[in-house]
Amino acid sequence: MLPADIDTDDALRHLSVVDDTFGPIGRRRLLQGLGAGLGGVALASLLPGSLGASLAAAAEVEAAAASSDGILVVVTLNGGNDGLNTVVPYTSGPYRDLRGSLAVGADRVLRLDGAVGLHPNLTFLGQDWAAGRLAVVEGLGYPSPDFSHFSSMGIWMQGWGGTGTAGSGWLGRYLDDLDGGLFRAMVIGGTIPLAYVGRNRRATAISPNAGDLAVQDSPVRTRVHDAIRALAATPTGRGAWADALARIDVDLLDVGRTVAPSFRPALPADRVERDFVLAGRLLNAGIGIRVLGVSMGDFDSHAGQPGMHDTRMRQLDTGLRSFFATLTPAVAARVTVMTVSEFGRTPRANTSQGTDHGTASCAFVLGASVTGGRYGSPPSLTTLRRGQLLHTVDFRSLYATVLTGVLGADADAVLGRRYEPLAGLLVVRSNQRAEPAQPVVVERPRTAGFVPISPERRLDTRDGTGDVLVAPIGPGASLELVVAGRGSVPPTGATAVALNVTVTGPSAAGYLTVWPTGEARPTASSLNFVPGQTVPNHVVAKLGAGGAVSFFNSAGATHVVADVVGYFADDVAVGLVPLTPNRLLDTRDSDSPIGPQATVPLPVTGRGGVPAEGVAAVVLNLTVTEPTAPGFFTVWPSGTPRPLASSLNFVAGETVPNLVVAKVGTDGAVSIFNSNGQAHVVADVVGFYGPLEQRADAVRAVALSPSRVLDTRTTAPIGPGATLRLPMLERGGVPASGVRGVSLNVTVTEPSAGGYLTVWPSGTARPLASNLNFRPGQTTPNHVVAKLGPDGAVSIFNSAGSTHVVVDVVGFFAADTNTA
Repeated sequence: MLPADIDTDDALRHLSVVDDTFGPIGRRRLLQGLGAGLGGVALASLLPGSLGASLAAAAEVEAAAASSDGILVVVTLNGGNDGLNTVVPYTSGPYRDLRGSLAVGADRVLRLDGAVGLHPNLTFLGQDWAAGRLAVVEGLGYPSPDFSHFSSMGIWMQGWGGTGTAGSGWLGRYLDDLDGGLFRAMVIGGTIPLAYVGRNRRATAISPNAGDLAVQDSPVRTRVHDAIRALAATPTGRGAWADALARIDVDLLDVGRTVAPSFRPALPADRVERDFVLAGRLLNAGIGIRVLGVSMGDFDSHAGQPGMHDTRMRQLDTGLRSFFATLTPAVAARVTVMTVSEFGRTPRANTSQGTDHGTASCAFVLGASVTGGRYGSPPSLTTLRRGQLLHTVDFRSLYATVLTGVLGADADAVLGRRYEPLAGLLVVRSNQRAEPAQPVVVERPRTAGFVPISPERRLDTRDGTGDVLVAPIGPGASLELVVAGRGSVPPTGATAVALNVTVTGPSAAGYLTVWPTGEARPTASSLNFVPGQTVPNHVVAKLGAGGAVSFFNSAGATHVVADVVGYFADDVAVGLVPLTPNRLLDTRDSDSPIGPQATVPLPVTGRGGVPAEGVAAVVLNLTVTEPTAPGFFTVWPSGTPRPLASSLNFVAGETVPNLVVAKVGTDGAVSIFNSNGQAHVVADVVGFYGPLEQRADAVRAVALSPSRVLDTRTTAPIGPGATLRLPMLERGGVPASGVRGVSLNVTVTEPSAGGYLTVWPSGTARPLASNLNFRPGQTTPNHVVAKLGPDGAVSIFNSAGSTHVVVDVVGFFAADTNTA
């Protein structure tokens, strides 16, 4: 009989099947699978054929499912994770009273709403919450809880609610009725926990420390492989059994080779991150995995909990971040991750700066099929039973949710009785196979017209605008922002959006990338910054899955603000007329800066190439210089109320440029407001939007996922007074013909002196205008709408010193292709 105080590791050993690992797949595991039908290969299948034939058949089943079926990844937090310090009731007085110095302060949590917040180290999960992909399930437990690791782990692993004893694990019973072979369920590690062992089948364990011949290639190993194959190529002369067994080692090599690419390049050194990255690579391999297990711990925090739990939370968050970063977009769209732990911790802290074995806890479910939010009910902190929390949700209801919604399984049969799934948490998947893929038809890019709007704030991580977490975006983190159906942007029909994006209060130098949600993140930047800097930039972003765009922060932590200034749609007959830049305003000429809280009108129609009538919006390059205090400019249609938005942010003494797309008021003007201090402003018009039927030279837009077309850091900087010609056709998604202009994100970095950059049509006279102003050593980005020259190129002029220039193309303007 096991002792009641058995520790976590011993409990796991007693609840796992040992897998003698020979590299990634155990040879004995394979032999046992052959004898008992485990892994979908019965020994009878070897006569007269071989395991190879069975693996081939399984591969066909797995390939058929690879592009459609849901994938469940179960992350086990061994030892009993402290749910109260994971999903923190930061406004609760009883929580603070019970936990004392162990309580996570309200000033530290990542607030989900007005009642609970995440542990401060769960920044990746916080971003998934903001993107609507994280479900928090509270109050999980089971009747008559047991406080032994062994007993409670066994209850969670079996997941059985029927009469009698299951004697098998809940995921193992799911595997019993599943078609396919060795790869349908995999566990990272050298043993297979009971949860993955069925009555007839079980998962396959794969060691992250694999050193098998099949995984490590070398000339010697290759010769060994070839020798084994040669020996098995001809009959042994000892009958069908001997011939079958001779094939086993060959098939073992084939299995090893199947998973070998997942071990290259080298896995991360950190054990937890290593396991998560290996899990992601195995899923990317497309070998038909439906269930994959990762475990971490120990979470048994009887003493010294603050440091220990902080570390575990950081490891979990980093592991999940690395896992999803490893997945391809197609695989990520199918994956749902669920966390489990055998119990929670006591609500009251003990005298050793820790907590003891408890009852009710929490779980996370995240992924593309998840409807984010809070599910279940948090346990009461005032109504306790013998000092323990009372559970509000049976953990098998969570199992039923993922069995039905992710795996398309009969949850009642697997769990032994009916448990109600958590309604609405998942988009339910079907067991049915997807129809065969139809041939891909490559279409010409569809152009879109532009609808300008008065600026509308849609994102502000400082106050949660945009249904996001009230927290900066962390290093390497991404945030999704749904734009379609919000404010003036319609729920359908919009193909891209024009944003003014501002970074403020960054803790480290880095960059922001904005790109279509659901697409692979490009090697491009939308905005570059240094610590403490407030930097704005105009961004034209193609809308991705769900009408959303994604924001990625490369380093440090930074707040992000985004205002929508317009959108592009197929059925809109308003196009751009790109112009050679022309100066409309320079307050330095009259030495009349704009004062604090002052508004000045800027007439735009009938000037600088803009016609007197038929103008919906103008495209301005706006530059603030010599500001006496930090502040912001807002540009909006004259004659209308000033919106809560900014077009350009600055600090005292800074020169900052930004492209501004501004809807024109009925009087043919726009208004410019200065929030604070005094500042000079320079405005150059670079284009305007007008009705297509009135303008033969108007063109429609095609938004692209950002693509890098120039980086002088790989060649040489642009010198003082020098001009660089940049061809644009057939680069970064820009077609070979029919293009009138391009949308570019231009960044200056490492300038040796203060100066400015001008971008204009190649082959024409350089205008008296600037697109981007900078100081020595300053990294400065700006969006540029540039008309193309007759040779399909733009020219880039640097006024002073030498500077590197980086250019990403984010779209182009062409004649209407939708009716061609």
